[in-house]
Amino acid sequence: MLKRFRSALARIRHDWRAPLPGADRMTRRQRFTARFRFLLKNHGWKLVWGFIIFYLIRDVILYIIIPYLIARQVFA
Repeated sequence: MLKRFRSALARIRHDWRAPLPGADRMTRRQRFTARFRFLLKNHGWKLVWGFIIFYLIRDVILYIIIPYLIARQVFA
């Protein structure tokens, strides 16, 4: 499973850096939007789930685990 995750991440990184056709005529915002649409079209739900899992883990650590450990030390 970890091997599949690494290969998917490598494909996303490769697609992120690959040049878009016609990008020289676009503004910076248009290039970002075109790149995002391209990645979402090619990788779809993997990309969405990656963001969800990243923020879920980050928020659990920041807002649940760290305050719990601090409160446990203060009241113990």
